[in-house]
Amino acid sequence: MRHPRPYRLWQRGNYFYYCLATGGRWRSTGKSTEINAHRFVIDLLSLRGGEETAKPSVSMRQYLDPFFIWDRCPHIRQLLNDR
Repeated sequence: MRHPRPYRLWQRGNYFYYCLATGGRWRSTGKSTEINAHRFVIDLLSLRGGEETAKPSVSMRQYLDPFFIWDRCPHIRQLLNDR
């Protein structure tokens, strides 16, 4: 007996789309062959620990923090370096 996959594939036009077996949105694999689409989804799920979406590693507050300090602002530093 074959084990069921944790995802489903669907071909629409030239590309394959995937969805988790538990439900959710269909997302494009960007692959036009079925074997490459399977490999893409397997790699994606293994990299993310079986979750479809990865949790952000940096919060919005941490990302925006240097923009409000003159010496650390990436935009200001880029402008000063371009002079």
